[in-house]
Amino acid sequence: MESSKWTEEEIQKQLEKMPSVKDKRSRELIFHEIEGRLEESKLSKKTTRTWIMPGLATACLLAIILLLVPGTLIKNDVSAPSLHEKPKNNTLVRKEKDEVKEPSPAPEPKQSKKTVRVEEQKKPAAPERSVKPSGPAKLEPTADPPVQRYKVKVPEPSTASIMAAVESGKYHPPMTKADLAEQMSAGKSVVTVAYSDEQAQFVVPVSFLVNGKGTYADKVQNVLGSFKPERVGLQPTMLNKAKLKEKEGAVVVDLPPGSVSSAEEALLPKILGYTFAYNHEYSNVKFMTGDQPGYKFSNLGPKEEMDITKNSGGANFLYTSPSGDEFLVDSNATSFAGSAGSMQAALDELSKGYKDQKLMPAVPEDIKLTASSSGALTTIRVEGNGLKNDEKTRKMMDALLMTAKNYGSQSVSVTNTNLEAIGPYDLEQPIDNLVGVNFMNVK
Repeated sequence: MESSKWTEEEIQKQLEKMPSVKDKRSRELIFHEIEGRLEESKLSKKTTRTWIMPGLATACLLAIILLLVPGTLIKNDVSAPSLHEKPKNNTLVRKEKDEVKEPSPAPEPKQSKKTVRVEEQKKPAAPERSVKPSGPAKLEPTADPPVQRYKVKVPEPSTASIMAAVESGKYHPPMTKADLAEQMSAGKSVVTVAYSDEQAQFVVPVSFLVNGKGTYADKVQNVLGSFKPERVGLQPTMLNKAKLKEKEGAVVVDLPPGSVSSAEEALLPKILGYTFAYNHEYSNVKFMTGDQPGYKFSNLGPKEEMDITKNSGGANFLYTSPSGDEFLVDSNATSFAGSAGSMQAALDELSKGYKDQKLMPAVPEDIKLTASSSGALTTIRVEGNGLKNDEKTRKMMDALLMTAKNYGSQSVSVTNTNLEAIGPYDLEQPIDNLVGVNFMNVK
């Protein structure tokens, strides 16, 4: 680098020739500005230090939560799957366990999974309730304490639809002996009461499950006072006006004078028979009027008693009341038809009915039924196509089973249907007699 040609003296002279530069601010103003900047610098440093320690504490707390929480979340997610979700295989479950993490502001230490396992071993595992998957894939068993598993059984669609139709309250089927045994173990018994249709052309027996003890006559009296037949399109009978009691093995019916109309009088044996003899409780009825023996009927004249053992039976048909409720009615429960001479003749009537009197056939016209008996067992062969496990076929089964019962059969084997079951009936073995008819609730 070349040396300067200017001497110090010359530089000094040149500087003196330059215009003067002075700070026009006063000393107090300059001092005040410097002091203010120093205060801002101190405040900034103080604020930065204030957040250092809380920030470190928060980071440590989140790290501790990260170590303790994820294992519990993963465990709960696997032990309680939804019933509407498809079961996952073991590989997917293990992959989900590895992927579930809590969001954290700090990176997770590599040894965190090991720490989770240690913490889970120290803490007692709570009992779990898990649903056993219905599909082929199952959750892999773990080392946790044994858990109680509940098997979810899904009924067949056809059976479920039948049960829904029965429970809707429009069709009132009879009851199987197995179902009755279950009800009797709970302290209940069967009571059947006969009501009439709106035209008083036939009686409709209705069965109830009742609680309590007492005579059968007492239970019938309780039902008559509690059940309102009008709500299902049926009419009350003369028994709603009577006082009932049991005496010497017979039922006593005490009626007010003139309480039995001429239409009810025509159905009198059937009303009494289906109410007091249908469940084999009584065989004889004694009449009274105001505590005096006998009752004077307008057409039958005075009567003190009546045999009621021969007033049920025949082929069964379907009656739909004005309320839309459906009931099974025997041909012998009518004022215009009687029992067929044989079981085969009664089965032939099942596909005909009495349509003019609103008794409809429960068996389609293209179905032919053939009966053969061996002792107390009756075999009924069904010839026809298109039978399904649905409500329509269930009604057909009820009608033919009740008809077979009316002719002395104790069990029925139904063949050639190409079905394994219809409603509650297993067709691969004989079906025991049904109990009661047209079951309903008292209320």
